[in-house]
Amino acid sequence: MAMFLRAGNRGSARTRADGRWLSLAVWAVLAVCLAGTVGAAAARRSSVQVQERNRADATIASVAATTTVLLQRHVDFMTILRGTLGTRPDMTNREFARWASATEAFGRYPGGVGYALIQMVPHAKLAEFQRVLLADPPLPSSAASRNVAVVPAGTREVYCLARLSTIPRGAAAIPGGYDMCAGKAAPGFDTAVMAKDGYRLLGDTATMGGTRLDSQTNVFALAAPVYTGDPSAMTVAQRRAALRGVVAGTFDADEIIDQSLGGRRDLRVELLYQPAPALAPLILADGGAAPRDGAAVREFPAGSGGQWAVRISGTPVPPGMSADGQFWTVIGMGLLVSALLAGFLHMLTRGRHRALRLVENKTEELRFQAGHDALTGLPNRAQIMEMLSATLDRGGAISVLFLDLDGFKAVNDTLGHAVGDRLLRAVAGRVTSELREGDRAGRLGGDEFVVLLDGDAYGEGAEVVAGRLVHVLSEPFALEGADARGVRVGVSVGIAAGPPGTAEELLRDADLALYQAKESGKGRYRVFEPGMSSRRQRELELEADLRDALDDGQFVLYYQPILDLRSRRITGAEALLRWRHPVRGMVSPGEFIPVAESSGLIVPIGRWVLREACAQATRWQDAGRPLGIAVNISARQLDAGADFVAEVQAVLADTGLDPAALTIEVTETAVIGDVEDAGLVLEVLRTLGVRVAIDDFGTGYSSLTHLHRLPVDILKIDRSFVGGMTEDAASGTLVRSLVQLGRSLGIETVAEGIEDQVQLDILLDEQCDSGQGYLFNRPLPVEEFDELTDPAAADVA
Repeated sequence: MAMFLRAGNRGSARTRADGRWLSLAVWAVLAVCLAGTVGAAAARRSSVQVQERNRADATIASVAATTTVLLQRHVDFMTILRGTLGTRPDMTNREFARWASATEAFGRYPGGVGYALIQMVPHAKLAEFQRVLLADPPLPSSAASRNVAVVPAGTREVYCLARLSTIPRGAAAIPGGYDMCAGKAAPGFDTAVMAKDGYRLLGDTATMGGTRLDSQTNVFALAAPVYTGDPSAMTVAQRRAALRGVVAGTFDADEIIDQSLGGRRDLRVELLYQPAPALAPLILADGGAAPRDGAAVREFPAGSGGQWAVRISGTPVPPGMSADGQFWTVIGMGLLVSALLAGFLHMLTRGRHRALRLVENKTEELRFQAGHDALTGLPNRAQIMEMLSATLDRGGAISVLFLDLDGFKAVNDTLGHAVGDRLLRAVAGRVTSELREGDRAGRLGGDEFVVLLDGDAYGEGAEVVAGRLVHVLSEPFALEGADARGVRVGVSVGIAAGPPGTAEELLRDADLALYQAKESGKGRYRVFEPGMSSRRQRELELEADLRDALDDGQFVLYYQPILDLRSRRITGAEALLRWRHPVRGMVSPGEFIPVAESSGLIVPIGRWVLREACAQATRWQDAGRPLGIAVNISARQLDAGADFVAEVQAVLADTGLDPAALTIEVTETAVIGDVEDAGLVLEVLRTLGVRVAIDDFGTGYSSLTHLHRLPVDILKIDRSFVGGMTEDAASGTLVRSLVQLGRSLGIETVAEGIEDQVQLDILLDEQCDSGQGYLFNRPLPVEEFDELTDPAAADVA
C-alpha cells in the first residue's frame, strides 16, 4: 500500500511538475506573444506614420506640380499671344477676336477673364487714338466698349489704353477709354523697368464695366512688353522709347486652384508673386481649406526667375484608420491571438505549425510572383490586363498611359544590364511617386510601363499626368555604377481612354499613340486618334513591301548632275533612290524613306545603294568619263561606326572605284547627335581618300557650333535657302554667309535646287563652287544620264 502511495505521490509530483512546466511554458509563450504584439504594433504605427508622411509629401508635391503646370500653360499662352501681336502690329479687334476664338483662348485655358494689347498714348496723340478706337472698337461691341472717354477723367502726360481686347461672351465689356495706368488697377506699374521677357503683375483686383469686383475674387493678371527691335541690348531709357505697348491677360485663379486640389478640402493653396527681390511676396489668390494656426507650410517655386511660388499649408488627411487606431487594433488582435495560442498550445505541435506557416508563406509568395514584376515589384502584364478588364467590365471610365523609355538600350549597352536594372527600379519609383491616389502603375516588360488612371475618360487629367511624367523622368538618375552626373533617359507616352472597347484594344490604342510620340521626336506624349490605326496599318504594309523590294530588284538609282558653276561642266552626280512598286508604281522617297528609317531597313537598302552607285561610277571611269559619285548615308548607317567603314572599304575594293571619286553625304542632324563618334567615323573615311559632304547645310541647330570639329570637304546649301534668295533677303544673306564660310575654311560649296537663271547669277556673284537643280537637269535614269555625259555633249548649255 505504501509502495502504491509513494508511486502515486511520485506520479502526482511529476504531474504537478509537468503542470508547472506547462504553465510556465504557457505564460512564457503568452509573454513572448504579448511582447511581439506590442513590438509589431509599434512597428506598424511607425510604418504607417512614415507612409502617411510620404503620402502627404507626394500629395503636396503633386498639387504644387499640377498648379505649376497649369500656371505654365497660361504663361505659355501669353508668350504665344505676345509673339502674335508683336508680328501683327496692325491687327484689328475683329481679327483679334477671331484669333482668340480659333485658339480657344477661353475654352482650352480655364480661368481666362480677358486679353488686351495696352498702348502708351501721349496726351498729344490721345484724340488720334480715340478716333482709331471709335473706328475699331473692342469686341463684343457694347455701349461701354464704344465709350472712348478717358476713365478716370483727367489730363495726364501718358495714358495706358487698350488698343485690342477680347473677353468671353456675356462678360461685362471694358470701357474703351479705361486708363490702365491710373487708379488702383495698376499699383506700382512702371513700363520703364519691365524686363525684356518678364511678366509683371498688373493688380490683384480688376475693374470691368465700371464695377469693382469684391475682395474674395481671385483675379490676377500677366503682362509682357512688346518692343520695337531687340530689347536685350537696350538701356532702360532706350526700352522706354522702344516700348510699343503691353500685352496683358487676366485670369481667375479659383479654377486653377480647384483643379490642382482635385476636390481635396484638407489643404490650402496660395499663389505668391514677388515683384522684386527686396519686396515681400504678395498673395495673389488662395483656395482650399480655411487658414489654420500651426498648420504645416511648404513653398514651391513656380516658373523661372523666382517671382512665382506656390505655398501649400495643411496636412493631407490619410485614408482609412489612423496610425494610433491601427496600433491599438494590432494590440487587441495580438492579445486575442496570444490567448488562443496559449489555450490551444497542448493541441498543436511545433512541426505542424511550422509546416502550415511555410505552406502559407509559399502560397502568398507564389501568388504575388504570379501577378507582379520580379524586378520592380509593380503589377505585371497579366495583372494589368486583369485590372483594366475589371474596370471596363463594370463600365468605369479609365485612361491608359503607355510609357516607353527613350535611350534605355544605350544605357544597357554602355553601362551594363546591372545598371539598366537599377535604372528600371528607379523609374518605377518615380512613376509611382507622381501618381494620384487611386492611380495604378505596372511594368509590361523591358523598358515599357503602363499607368491606369481610374475615372478619367478623359482628358486633361491624363495629359497633365503624362506631362509630369515626361518632365520628372527627364531628370538624371543617380545610380550605383554610373557616372557622378547621373544617367539620363527620356520617356515617350501614348494616351488612350475607355470605354468603349476591350482591355486589349485600349492598350493597343495607347501603343499606337506611343508610336506617334516616338515618331514626333520622343520626349513627349500623344493622345490616341482614330486615324492613327489606319496610318500605322499603311506603314506596316509599306514596311512589308519594302522587305520584298530589295530581294525583287524593285529599287533603281537615278542620277542628278552636279556642275562646276563657272565652266558649266558636269563633274559628278548624286545617286538618288527610286522605288518601282509592281502595284503602286513609282513610290515617292518622302513616303518610304521614313518607314525604312524607323524599321531599320534603311541599313540594307543603303548598303545596296552604296554598292550600286560605286559600280556605276566605275563603269563611267572605264568609259573615259571621270565623274564623281555622291551617296547619301543615313544616321543608322553612320551609327555602325567601324562596321560602316569596313563596308565602304569592301565596296571600293570590289568595284575598283578610286576613293577620291566617292563622296559620302550625311545630313547635319545625323552628326550633331553624337559629334565625337560621328567625327571619328568621317575622319577614318577621309584617310581612305573618300570625300565627306554635309547635306542640307543650314537647316539644323548646331551647324556652326560643330562644323570646326567635323572633317568636312563639301557644304551642300539647302534648296530652301537657294529658292528663297530672290524673295527673301534673309535667305540671300544666309547663302552669302555660307559660301564665305566655306571659302574661309577651304571647303567646297554646292548649291542644291537651282531652278532659274536669276538664282544661278546670284550664286556666281557669290563665288559658289558647284550646283545642281532643275535649271540644269532633273534626276535621270542611268541611260539618259549616259547620253547627257557622252564626251560629245559634256558641256551643258
